[in-house]
Amino acid sequence: MIAFSILFLFGLRFYLGYADRSAKIAHEKDTSYQMIISEIEDGYFRANPEGVLEAISPSTVKMLGHSNVDDIIGRPLSDFYQNPDDRIVMRNRLFSEKTLKNHPLVLKRSDGSLVYITANVHLIYAEDGKITGIEGIAHDNTDALLAEKTLHEGESFYRLIFESANIGLFQCTADGVVLLVNPVFAFTLGYSGPDQMVREKVNLIETLGLDSEGYDRLREELSYQGAVRNLEISLKKRDETQIWLNINVVVIKDFSDQAAVYFGTAIDITEKKKMEAWLIENQQKFQSLFYFSPVAIFVYNTNGTLIDSNSAAISLFGASEKSLPESENLFFRAYLDDDEKEALSSGKVVKREILMDFDTLREKYHIPSSHPGIRYLDLMVTPIPGPDNLPKWFLVQISDITERKEAEIARIVANERLKEAEVIARLGHWELDLKKDKLFWSDELYSIFEKIPRQFIPTYDTFLRMIHPEDRGMVDEAFQHHIRNKIPYDIVYRIKLADNRIKYVRGISKTEWDEEGLAVRSVGIIHDITNTRLNELALRESELKYRQMFSNVSLGLILFEFTDEGEPGRIMDLNPKAQEMLQKTLLEILIGHNQIQSYLPISGSSFVKDLSYIDADICSFKSGIIRNDNDILPVQVTLDIFRLEKTVVGLAILEDITIKNQYEEERIGLIKQIEKNLAELSILNDGVRNPLTVIMLLVDELEKEISDPVLAQIKNIDELISQLDQRWIESDKILQYLQKHHHITYKKEKK
Repeated sequence: MIAFSILFLFGLRFYLGYADRSAKIAHEKDTSYQMIISEIEDGYFRANPEGVLEAISPSTVKMLGHSNVDDIIGRPLSDFYQNPDDRIVMRNRLFSEKTLKNHPLVLKRSDGSLVYITANVHLIYAEDGKITGIEGIAHDNTDALLAEKTLHEGESFYRLIFESANIGLFQCTADGVVLLVNPVFAFTLGYSGPDQMVREKVNLIETLGLDSEGYDRLREELSYQGAVRNLEISLKKRDETQIWLNINVVVIKDFSDQAAVYFGTAIDITEKKKMEAWLIENQQKFQSLFYFSPVAIFVYNTNGTLIDSNSAAISLFGASEKSLPESENLFFRAYLDDDEKEALSSGKVVKREILMDFDTLREKYHIPSSHPGIRYLDLMVTPIPGPDNLPKWFLVQISDITERKEAEIARIVANERLKEAEVIARLGHWELDLKKDKLFWSDELYSIFEKIPRQFIPTYDTFLRMIHPEDRGMVDEAFQHHIRNKIPYDIVYRIKLADNRIKYVRGISKTEWDEEGLAVRSVGIIHDITNTRLNELALRESELKYRQMFSNVSLGLILFEFTDEGEPGRIMDLNPKAQEMLQKTLLEILIGHNQIQSYLPISGSSFVKDLSYIDADICSFKSGIIRNDNDILPVQVTLDIFRLEKTVVGLAILEDITIKNQYEEERIGLIKQIEKNLAELSILNDGVRNPLTVIMLLVDELEKEISDPVLAQIKNIDELISQLDQRWIESDKILQYLQKHHHITYKKEKK
């Protein structure tokens, strides 16, 4: 005993010493760990499972724009996300994948600026496997991204100069092979772009037809002078048509003073050459244009004398003395008001639309045309000055625009129908003249922004001011990116009304660019999707609540789909409790055996076969889960079957009934023991009462002084037996009550 006590004290002393050393080592490791965290450049953080920060490094405090750790500790991670939806996505991925590496995030600093990070995050587990926290390292990529953006913008700037120049730029070898061109040069020569010219190795002589002798003279002049200016050359476009260019070329020499490449500019002077040819033949062409123009043309002097008219004018009004132009001096003045007549006298051009009733004119004048009824005509009168700069002639042009006017009327009707359609769809359209900075809104767009057209003038700046402050920069940047880089513009954002109500809208835009690549006109639509967006947010919240309930319920839940033949098939989802019952994770099941029959054999159950899952049905039965060790876990299954679109799915609710079965067996055993005891009491009662009756008959034969004491004892025994009878009757009543009200039954053993 003494030796045992000594050994016990020695062991206790050793244990205490070991525990003290372990605590000291753990403290030193924790101190070293904290020192490393405090000195690393990347941000360290640790939070509880709900996302509330518990520990951070000084670099994290600096990264988020704070100066004190206490400003951040205790706050949820969601406070620092630029987009709250990013937290939901990251959290779902983390709890699904357990570890995230190089996950990109955008956070907010205390001053509202953004910080771009990549995070490496993992879950922290306790010894029992329970998640106790979230831990990770965040690397700040903001400076690197800004530097990359600056470099990209610099390269884009010089590329923009080259590609946006309004003259052709080219670079070629001394042999005339094209090395580099800008879009203007490529388009001028009929190519789809610079890449096509470089890819096809276009040669100025062989491909574009430049005179070889002229090119040799150009090379010789460049070798002496180093540059050639204002040289006019003729080339062939890709479609073999001729084109004239005015070029300026400089030579770039290598270290051996030999020509390496030629760099030059080119201006298309084809029109100039054509104009020169036209000037030579201007009189003939003018006459052809005048006499054969589809527009009716008259020339009057200021006295009202008709000087000349073309064939279209004769066809429309005739050329006889009874025609309208001949009969009425300056007949067009009858269709002008006083202001327009005054404008003509001062030398200004007058243009207006007029109506002519040809049926009425035929009653007074000779009208050879077959035009019936009223016609819409476009009248333009141009005063032509004489040497004294005063009007000497009037050039009158008349065009029949009846078809165009009818089309305009049809367009007006179509616009009215468009307005009605926009009201129904809650969709408005707009048009922005980027050169004049003028913005047009349709009526429905005023309705969406709840503005009165006559009291509000839309501009791009006023439009931006009505966007929610948190979305304003995003929308402006997306639109500017669209017109600069010619990428699609399709964005959802919020607008803030005068009474602070919020609407969700979707904007789509299309832009037109001129030949120089400059944006000139943008058109687009804005669709009010407030109701749809609110429904989406409500659905997302509902899904989150469902996921929380699905994950935290104490019963096992397995969601699976049925095959086309009506048999239970692939597992779609299961909660943590079901994973515990099956002894498998969701990932193991999805990538392995994902058929529910492999774990819960319910396909042969008569309950399932009898279900008609046209809409929905519910059944309940007992079954067993087949686990990894081939052990069968007894469960009570409640099966809910319902239809989702074209798929029939089932939700199996599993309850572990192992303990319940044990209690049932124990209760049945106790009842059997009660009945057995009752039977033995009944046998004992008969076994005692029958001999006692015989004894009483024998005692009656004895003398009284002997029989009285014996009879007294017999009565005592008889009273005890009667009490046993009463207890037996009461026990039998209890057994019958349990069998009737608690359904406690068992099979009696056969004798």
